[in-house]
Amino acid sequence: MKKKYIIFLLIALALIAAMCAFIVTKHNDSTEIVVEEEADPNDLTDSDDFELQEMEEGNGIAFDEEGDGAVVETVKKEVSDYYGEWEATSDQAHYLYGSIDITVKEDGTWEGEITEEPLSGTWEDQGDHLHMNNEIFNFDLAFSSGGNLMMIDTDNEDPIYTVLTKKQ
Repeated sequence: MKKKYIIFLLIALALIAAMCAFIVTKHNDSTEIVVEEEADPNDLTDSDDFELQEMEEGNGIAFDEEGDGAVVETVKKEVSDYYGEWEATSDQAHYLYGSIDITVKEDGTWEGEITEEPLSGTWEDQGDHLHMNNEIFNFDLAFSSGGNLMMIDTDNEDPIYTVLTKKQ
């Protein structure tokens, strides 16, 4: 009878040893499958272009007048308050237009760059705002009750307000 137990014990030990050997070899032979993906040319997240990264990340500048559903009240200012060089600095302006630089001149003309396109034209005093004329893009400039100069794109159903700040 002792021989029977010894045989079962040897078989059990052999099975345990075989399982251990199987586990150890599987663990050592495990290979990682590495899948290389082609770079998406439209994926700009790894771009080294600083300006592009700044546009994606934003600069944190926002104005109440530019918010969705903002009720903007304009105030009448002297025409001379519009003269000078203006630029858009907010995240929304960079998202919508890329860049906006406008110079309002005393002689009734203006020039600038909007979406990297050089533009120029004339302006007309409308009392509480200036209407900027151009063959391609017409817009208004008006001061908000908060004191900010706004470019108002009226080509859309709902006007788009973009705050401009005076260049130093």
